[in-house]
Amino acid sequence: MCYKTENTTMNTAASVSSTSEEYPATRTAVAILVSTALFILAQLYASIPLLTPVSSAFQADATFALSLCFSLAYAVGFLIWGPVSDRYGRKRIIAISLSVLTLTTLGCAFAPTLGMLSILRACQGMTAAGFAPVALAYLTESVLPAGRARAIGAMSTAFLAAGIFGQVLASIIALSLGWRWFFGLCGLIFIGTVSLVLCTMLERPRTGQTTSLWKQYVTLGSLCIKPIFLLYGLAQRGAAWVQFIYSWAAGRDTVLTGTCWHRHMQPYLCCGCCFSDSLDDYSLRRCGGTASCQRHGS
Repeated sequence: MCYKTENTTMNTAASVSSTSEEYPATRTAVAILVSTALFILAQLYASIPLLTPVSSAFQADATFALSLCFSLAYAVGFLIWGPVSDRYGRKRIIAISLSVLTLTTLGCAFAPTLGMLSILRACQGMTAAGFAPVALAYLTESVLPAGRARAIGAMSTAFLAAGIFGQVLASIIALSLGWRWFFGLCGLIFIGTVSLVLCTMLERPRTGQTTSLWKQYVTLGSLCIKPIFLLYGLAQRGAAWVQFIYSWAAGRDTVLTGTCWHRHMQPYLCCGCCFSDSLDDYSLRRCGGTASCQRHGS
């Protein structure tokens, strides 16, 4: 009797240990990532209230420096960081991008000219793009299936709330302390988030990839110019095309809830891993019409 009880206890402990190794993300790590997302996306929307004070400070229109430079670099960065994180790991890429983002954000606070501010904002956008797709990929890989929807929902909510949060925060700081203080204080916050990410973010061991990064980028480029995708994106006012790119950037082999295109271009709710097998012929297959993936069993 005692032997059976001891054996059951050992099996339970082994099962818990196996689950922890397969889904290592903790609630603390998820909360830190969600909070970080709020401040990172605030850098994008802060350009709206900061436009007037920055333009007055440099006696020139700051729209290009504050808004366009960041937005273009942010969009390009989305296509770069996803495949890189597939190869080198989510935690490493998030930590590196946050570290460089910290430096560029602090640099914006001391930018002597509008031209220098433009360069720093472009660097800011490029490094900020290393967070959103990689963090979403991490949540889908490392959070238990039972809590995955809540984690991704919280992250998505932070992305949306940043539109209001960033403008309010930038307005308050710019009116009370000056526009440079917004970047300075955000830079200090990012220093703390880098430390917290390194301490709390756990990642399961990664298997080596055989596909080169260059081949992945070439495949993406050839897919993006397919007429059927361009026409469908225009018909949906770009939303569907951006959804596809966003899911791909977050990791082609990652289980992500997104939009899948069937041969007849009908959207089905599916997981992002279904994109990986048929990128070359754009005849993307339907995976059962549900948010679960038969391949990954989640």
